[in-house]
Amino acid sequence: MFVRIVQGLAFGAEWGGAILMSYEHAPWKKKGKYTGIVQAGFPVGLLLANLVFLVSVQLGGELAWRIPFLASIVLVVVGLIIRSKVPESPVFDEVKDSGAIVKSPIVEVLKTDWRNIVKGIGLRIAETAGYAVSITYMISYLNSQHLADKTQTLVALCIASAIGIFATQAWARLTDRIGRRPVYIWSCAFAVLFAIPMFLLVNTGLFIFIIATIAVSYGVCQNSLAGAQGAWFPELFQAKTRASGASLAYQISATISGFTPFITTLLFVAMGWMGPAVLFGLYAAIGLWAALATRETWGKKERQLADEATKSTPQSVNV
Repeated sequence: MFVRIVQGLAFGAEWGGAILMSYEHAPWKKKGKYTGIVQAGFPVGLLLANLVFLVSVQLGGELAWRIPFLASIVLVVVGLIIRSKVPESPVFDEVKDSGAIVKSPIVEVLKTDWRNIVKGIGLRIAETAGYAVSITYMISYLNSQHLADKTQTLVALCIASAIGIFATQAWARLTDRIGRRPVYIWSCAFAVLFAIPMFLLVNTGLFIFIIATIAVSYGVCQNSLAGAQGAWFPELFQAKTRASGASLAYQISATISGFTPFITTLLFVAMGWMGPAVLFGLYAAIGLWAALATRETWGKKERQLADEATKSTPQSVNV
């Protein structure tokens, strides 16, 4: 338990730092593109992890399951080397030079921008809790209902992950063309409509349908939201509290979503597959509500010290 808590804290801090580094170094008209590269790290990691697990399943034995965890040490070392060589962003240097560094950014953002934190939580729940149902729970569901064996589910996940790498980038780039909000709204609306068909398709037991369902669920319902979050979350907050605001919204939603597997199991016992399907649709509906309630930030100047949350309206730029 202690190790998992430490891991969660470390991941939460590093996600915010990675996103902001990419966002604040990126050319103005390509914020989505470059933050999308960071977000695409999730499907890359998922693909690598499942490939390793696929090999370990084939090897069998008591030590095979430890291979993926030991291999992660190499990734941590690589991450540390990369992180140590990345300079601070121009935006951070500007805030620092102006003397606007906040001593307690978490306290500051909770006082001044708590509404955006709440909206951010709602936005991300559609993605992370939706993932918990459509991917995490779905794998267990397929195995327990004898719709697919472990090897088949891992193969399906590998295919979906490979597609997800390119899908995340494609969705992120689309936000640079039509905005963050439209991508989120339409994706959440699609997820609401896809909730019941998702289970109907896998319940056929046809492997091709299972692959297609997981690929669509991940490539559209999750990757589209992740692709938009990379640029949208930082843009919701002032530069001086951006890291804390974006990270709080991101990680609080992950904490809430952590209860999803437990809730999904209870719903399945009470309602069968319809319970998890309804829950998936509910999460998507929460994301849709949050997207409709959150302002569009695409095409507006860097907020820095003056921001819309403090009654300053940035001018539009041509994109």
